[in-house]
Parts: sequence; structure tokens; C-alpha cells
Amino acid sequence: MKFDPSDRKFPELQAHQLEELQSEGPVSGVGLRKKLSISQIRTRASRAGTGVRAAPVKITFDGCKPGRVGLGTDGPLMHCCPPMPKGPIVDFVPVRNMSKPLRVRKALQCLEGEELEIYVQKLRKGYALMRALPLDDPRCLEQHRMCHCAHSTGAYTCQGVGVDIHFGWLFYPFHRFFLYFHERILQHLLGDPDFTLHFWNWDNAGQGGCGKPGDIIPPMYADPTQHSTFHHNRHNRTYHPDLVVDLWVDAWNETRLPGGFSKEVTKARNLETMHWAMITLKDAPEGFSGRVYRAGYPRVTPYVGAGTLEVSAHGALHKWVGIDMDDFSFAAGDPLFYPHHENIDRLWDVWRNLSPNNTVPNDPDFLDAEFLFYDENIVLRRMKARHALDMSAFGYEYEDVPNVEWLTQGKGDAGVAPPADEMPQLAEDLSELTLSDGSERTF
Repeated sequence: MKFDPSDRKFPELQAHQLEELQSEGPVSGVGLRKKLSISQIRTRASRAGTGVRAAPVKITFDGCKPGRVGLGTDGPLMHCCPPMPKGPIVDFVPVRNMSKPLRVRKALQCLEGEELEIYVQKLRKGYALMRALPLDDPRCLEQHRMCHCAHSTGAYTCQGVGVDIHFGWLFYPFHRFFLYFHERILQHLLGDPDFTLHFWNWDNAGQGGCGKPGDIIPPMYADPTQHSTFHHNRHNRTYHPDLVVDLWVDAWNETRLPGGFSKEVTKARNLETMHWAMITLKDAPEGFSGRVYRAGYPRVTPYVGAGTLEVSAHGALHKWVGIDMDDFSFAAGDPLFYPHHENIDRLWDVWRNLSPNNTVPNDPDFLDAEFLFYDENIVLRRMKARHALDMSAFGYEYEDVPNVEWLTQGKGDAGVAPPADEMPQLAEDLSELTLSDGSERTF
């Protein structure tokens, strides 16, 4: 299925963005028709803010307005502004409590027995309590959805330009803070400061860790009889409990229905996607972290601005779950959003430890970018991106799940992942690929 430029997800580039990009080649629809090298991606991404005074993005609630999905001016208006604070904004810097051990966020597929039973009970109770809060309470699940929506649709502005924390270097720190306060609110509602949200280990095909695959939808989020943790507005493929997720679902096409590719082919493609995102570009921090994104920079499309993991496996999981999870405005209203993004948070830390060259941007406009989140006591907290870099300061760590599968097996076995000097391409380019099983990619 060809991408329709009128699609609500990614409308056409705005006129000023087209002018900036056309100087280096033809532009059409939501992206570039010709293939781009990594260096070209970086050049175009950095030029996106030409003429803008350098300054970090600083989120404020003042002037919040309805935003729009996508980059065009004809997308639906989204009313996602948060409740105004009733007290002063309090600065937040995470500091580890050295008297307590780090809480361990575990791989969901490895939970079993009594531990699994207790976790599922608390998870369901926590989300039931969160859903039961008044809709104007910043701690309720609907307000969490709106928080992510506001940061994704240009509702907040810096230097007169709408902010989008996706497709650039703010993607990882924003979501780390977002997950952290979401978890703190669940702890508060449960009266359990040690409650820990565990992660969806979707990059694990089953050969590492506890030997159980993590690349299927976690059962505790897939039971339609459990309203608190289930979300009805998902693609029908999520109703197939043993269906392997597809990490090569492209943002501009509908994935096949169950039965299109074998489990073995899908798993091989997934490992290849992960190897490309995490290893092939391991020595290119800009390639993993995403484009430079300062105050006043315009919003861009994923293939121009996003880092390798964000544009591939991260986006593919949103697309695979589908419907609300495939929409920035509604994704965070699905409880499955949070274990998915916890794996992204984990992989950010994994990537940083793969090589001494894998460093975060050492730029004050990155380090001093500011975000606002309500905490469990409805106090509005302000924090900087620099304070998201030390994961242990937040009081948690991730279970050490071996990543040996995509570290060693994803080197082109499936014949799908792009070469080192290319980003993923638009549907026109992808449709020309032939898979390792001899079939052609169709849309």
C-alpha cells in the first residue's frame, strides 16, 4: 500500500522545510525520494534550524495551545494541554538513596510462579486506581496520554515554533523522565514504594537470559477481560498470543496479517534490524541519538531526524501494536506503551556501554533542555536532560538480559537491513527489496 500524503500520521513537509531541503535535492511527500547517506541525513537535520538562535528547548505550560498530528497545517487539532499547576514549580534532580538497593526492572517473559502472580495483581490494581482518578487529575492515565500528546504535536512552543520531542536528541531523556514519574505515581497509588514496572523484552528471540522469548505480546497486557491493563484499540494481530512481533514494520505501510511470513524469517529480520540500529552505527553518536534539536527548530519527519533505534524497532513496535499505539496523540493511553518504552530506555543504556565512542551529545543545548512533569503529589517538577544520563540516580537498573542474539546473529542473515551508509527508506524504496526467503516486499 503506497503512502498517502494526506494520511494523518505524516502529512507533507511545511513550506519552510521544503525550501531548506530542496537546496540539496528533490523532495516529495513526507521524505526524500532519493536514498540518503548518514552524512546527508546529519547535514539536512542540522540545517533544519538554520538562522535560529542557539538555545535549549525549555517546556513551559504558558501559551500551550492545541497541537496537530504530523507536520502539515491540515491535521486534526489535538487538545492535550495539561492542568495548570496550583503551586510553584519545583526543580528536580534525581539522587540515589544509597541506603537502599537499586530496584530491578525485569524482563516480563522471565517472571514466573509467585513473583509473576503478585506482579500481575499489583499491575492491574495500580492501573485500575490510575484510571479511577478524576480526569483533571494530572496523575490519571488519561492525563499521561495527554502529556505525551502535548510533547508530540507542537502544543508547546519555543521561539514561536511547536515542540516535538521525537525525531531528535530529546527522545531518550524525555521518555526516561516520563517513565520514571509514571512509575512513581503507580507506587504512590499502590502504597508500595518498591513497586517496579518491568519491561517488554521484544528484542529477545529466546536464546538468551531465561531462555524464554520476549518477542510476543506480554500476556498480562493482552487479556481483554482485564480492563485496567488491556486496551481495546489495537490491531487485530495483537490478539494472536504467539505471533512474533515485527521490528521491520515501516511507518508508511500496513504490515501483513498473521501468516504472511514464517516465525523463523520474522525472527531473523528482527535480529538484523537490532544489529543495524545498535551495532552497525555504534560509532556514530548522531546516528543513534538523532538530530540536533534546539529551540525554534522545526518539526521534521522520522527519516530526517530520528536516531537509528527510534526510527526502526521503536517505531515498528508502535506500528505493530497499531491504532492508538500508532498515534502520538493516543499512544500513552495504552498501558502497553510503558513496558515497550522501558525496553527503549534499557537499550539506550546498553548502547552507551557497547563502545567508549557511544556517548550522548556534549552540547549545552542538549544538556540544558528542560521538561515539566507532575509527580505523585501533584507537584509540578522541572528537570534538565543532563539529569537523565545517570540511570542509577533514579534508583533502578535493568535485569542483565543477554543481547547475544542481535550482537552476533544480526549481520545480514535475513537480507533486509540497510547497509552502513544508508538510513531506512520510504515505501517506494522498500518496495523494491527482495527478502532472504525469495519473496518480494509488498505494501
